[in-house]
Amino acid sequence: TFSALSDSICTNAQIDVVSDITFTAVITISGKTNVKISSSTGAVLTSDRSFSNNNGGMFYIDSSSNVTFTGLGFTSGSASYQGGCLYVTGSSTVKTENVDFTSCYASSGYGNRRGGAMYVSSSTVTVSSTSFTSCSATLGNDMYLSGGSLTCTAGCNEAGMYMPSGNCTSPVAA
Repeated sequence: TFSALSDSICTNAQIDVVSDITFTAVITISGKTNVKISSSTGAVLTSDRSFSNNNGGMFYIDSSSNVTFTGLGFTSGSASYQGGCLYVTGSSTVKTENVDFTSCYASSGYGNRRGGAMYVSSSTVTVSSTSFTSCSATLGNDMYLSGGSLTCTAGCNEAGMYMPSGNCTSPVAA
């Protein structure tokens, strides 16, 4: 189950995703460092949207965790409030390299839904060669940054990001 998977992710874990996975629940990574989740086959992580989560539709990352995602696709991630695929908080660090976010959203009911693909609060994110396609939210279709920092080396679209606070280091492609 996904809760067992959350419990089994440990510091220095290297997880190689060899085929597509359909999420039926959120995976929480809390207080774990040097976690690498990658795919050399371009595996796609898809939410079946049969479950509801307010924050982080696929991964909830907190408590000074350090996670790198490489060579993956995220599709159909959804959260009721923030971070359709990823919710990053608690002084955590996340890197995405050669990652594609497609049709991810944060929206349900009323109010400001934030970060269609990713919501970042008081944490550090580095985005490299990452694409955001058809992601949506009330604020930040691709990403919402609330405190912390964002570094984009390639693959950022400033128009899809909302940064009421925090710090963005370019180059950011418009």
